[in-house]
Amino acid sequence: MSTCLAALDEPDARDHAYFANDDRVPTSELVAIYRRRAGHVDDIGLPTVGFREAVHRMAATSHTTLRLAGVEGESGYPKCVVFLAPDEPDVVAALAVLGPPRRPDPGLPDPAGAHHQRVERMSAMMRLPLDRGTMRQPTLFLTVGLPSTGKTTAARRLEIEQSALRLTKDEWVKALYGHENPPSAQDVIEGRLIQIGLRALELGNNVVIDYGLWGRDERSALRQAAADLGATVEMRYFELTPAEQRKRLDQRQAEAPHTTWPMSDEELAEWAADIDVPTPGEIDGSEPIDDPPAGFATWDEWRRHRWPPSVA
Repeated sequence: MSTCLAALDEPDARDHAYFANDDRVPTSELVAIYRRRAGHVDDIGLPTVGFREAVHRMAATSHTTLRLAGVEGESGYPKCVVFLAPDEPDVVAALAVLGPPRRPDPGLPDPAGAHHQRVERMSAMMRLPLDRGTMRQPTLFLTVGLPSTGKTTAARRLEIEQSALRLTKDEWVKALYGHENPPSAQDVIEGRLIQIGLRALELGNNVVIDYGLWGRDERSALRQAAADLGATVEMRYFELTPAEQRKRLDQRQAEAPHTTWPMSDEELAEWAADIDVPTPGEIDGSEPIDDPPAGFATWDEWRRHRWPPSVA
């Protein structure tokens, strides 16, 4: 914080680039955004001070909204962002970018200029500290339930109403495998869609993951992944009587066979016994996320195990 405050006290810095905004931004949004940015700056080697401390201070403050101000030195560095109390000149937190990103070791490979692309993305983010469009806390929507209980119908509605990226596994399996539905490919496709969904969340977009999620561990892993990115989670559980489910499946098979696969009554009964029905606390988010299963240090590690990157 001292680096930023010193920069604010430099008249030359004020003359060159100073911004302040009386708009009140929800503190929770700022925490989510700057928690994600903290991971980005580490990834691209941007020399900074105070990023994680600023996130910690904002998360701990009693102020529900904050104002932003900032300054950059005559040479462009340091670039400082200061988070102010809503109705007072008190500084709640501050962070600074001290210089341009460090170049990667020239002896190490950088396929397709990946490091340069990450730097450009982060630079674009840092140029927009006051854009409320970038401040929106994204939401991960999870549809949970057995086949033909209404998950995809709801996912399509969320896609429109919430401007969300919808990731429906069945559409991808059908496009790639047609009448077949190989279990090993399903796991890989699910994993790939999760990667896409998490990247979209990271960029501030709402996402709908639409493929059953029968296991509590699966849902816990995705809840944790979203939390790590500063996103919220909304879980939607869908349930029908066996008779209504059978009726919908038969109707769908008759009217749109290209969107589904035949399912026997025996399979439906087996799947109904397998699903781990979410608890009310899971659905409303009040229940804490479980610890990872034995043998896994983190949910991220478990997630990579559950959804492999390629077909064995």
